[in-house]
Amino acid sequence: MGSPRRSPRIAIGGILHETNTFSPGVTTLDDFRHRTLLRGDDLLRAARGGPGAPGGALAAAGDATILPLLLASATPGGPVTTETFESLAGDLTDRLRGHQRRWPGIDGVLLFLHGAMVTTTDDDPDGTLLLRIRELVGDRVPVMAVIDSHANISARMVDMTNGLFAYRDYPHTDTFERGMEAMRACLNLTGTTARTSTVSRRLPLLMPLLAQSTDAGSPFCPVVERAEWWRTQPGIESISLVPGFPFADVAGAGATVLVRARDQRLAGDVADDLATQWWNLRGDFSVQGMALGDWNATPGNKPTVLAEISDNPGAGGTGDGTHLLRYLIDAGYERVACGALHDPAAVDACHRAGVGAVLPLAVGGRAHSSSGQPVTGAWTVVHLGDGSYTNEGAMSHGARGSLGRTATVVLGAVSVMLSAQRTQTLDPGVFRAGGIEPERCLWLAVKSSVHYRAGFRAVAGDLIDVECPGLSPSSLQSLEYQRVIRPIAPLDTEVSLSLTLPTEGQRV
Repeated sequence: MGSPRRSPRIAIGGILHETNTFSPGVTTLDDFRHRTLLRGDDLLRAARGGPGAPGGALAAAGDATILPLLLASATPGGPVTTETFESLAGDLTDRLRGHQRRWPGIDGVLLFLHGAMVTTTDDDPDGTLLLRIRELVGDRVPVMAVIDSHANISARMVDMTNGLFAYRDYPHTDTFERGMEAMRACLNLTGTTARTSTVSRRLPLLMPLLAQSTDAGSPFCPVVERAEWWRTQPGIESISLVPGFPFADVAGAGATVLVRARDQRLAGDVADDLATQWWNLRGDFSVQGMALGDWNATPGNKPTVLAEISDNPGAGGTGDGTHLLRYLIDAGYERVACGALHDPAAVDACHRAGVGAVLPLAVGGRAHSSSGQPVTGAWTVVHLGDGSYTNEGAMSHGARGSLGRTATVVLGAVSVMLSAQRTQTLDPGVFRAGGIEPERCLWLAVKSSVHYRAGFRAVAGDLIDVECPGLSPSSLQSLEYQRVIRPIAPLDTEVSLSLTLPTEGQRV
């Protein structure tokens, strides 16, 4: 009789950052500490039962022994310092080595990455991390990664993994399912010699975030629907459509199709089909929000949401832009709530003064030349809080978040929720953390792109995208790209379809 089968041993962990290279400043270890920095069993405790990709992976693990590494994420922003990346990557790989010493014969690795991280010296740190993992575990151990659909895919990321599983929905309401999918794919390859080929096709195309939405009516929907049909066909194991992150000025920026199948020719044919359809629709992707005041909306029983998409902290925006806030004040809008506006100095002043104080504050408008001017006035402090909130909508439902300390201040008929940490206002729970009941407002001004739709549909009437100056604009031609591979649409007019992934990573 043979020896009894042991349960597979799967190591899990990851480092996630979406880097806006146009954003001022850098991202440090403190930024990861403020958001997510979990090691070992703390990772398992936080993930188990959670709504995100790690929770989905654990739910699909069955009898597998899960070996936790490190899970770190920071709010999107400027490049991650090399020291921060090396510290986190070193911690993760050291923990993997420790598990290898304790458990000879690790059967698989599943990482949670964003895929659009950039450091101060490396344009492809996700690929660098995957390379280090592959060097530790060898070629026979499956390495899988869940990635964001805003990832910028490099050849190294594909070569160092047995599968990349991008979120299918934007807003990202399927992160749990993608974690399950990646874990099942990893387990299917453990203990076998079978390998699945991933075929990639990169399009010379930068897509504005609005055009990447998978909501009904989005110009991207025909490609999404075609991919869904291909997933039902025999021999196809997974398909990822990765529109990419257009605010990372790196060689790998652009849209990518990833197809996994045992038959490489089949995978190539499917990838070619999807890439060609995607490319042929490129003229439909010039989607922009409305200019200030161009909307024609009258709030009824539910508030109207005005999303300041061009100052989205979730895309690396400063979160302190005042253009929409100033317009609403000057135009005399009533029962308005704006948030969350990043201004730690104003938050500190409000906490020192206390609820009920009337302060001469200059709010926002400091972080960048695109932020506008501070809005000055005698603001009344009406609420102080610690910034803890719970997501209520379909995206990360039930997940806890934090804005850092908050202060809600009022000037005339406008309430502004100030936060110590930059945070995308993608859920009504963010307003409630500032003592604001969004249902009681006529107008809600939020700093978010697309994601807010998943959270605010239930409480709002109209959802309106608004373009102001900022670091996450829909008009990509307004940004000064230097490193992206040219020609590329829509920056250039004469662009031919090329389907090869870039290999550039380290900068000299």
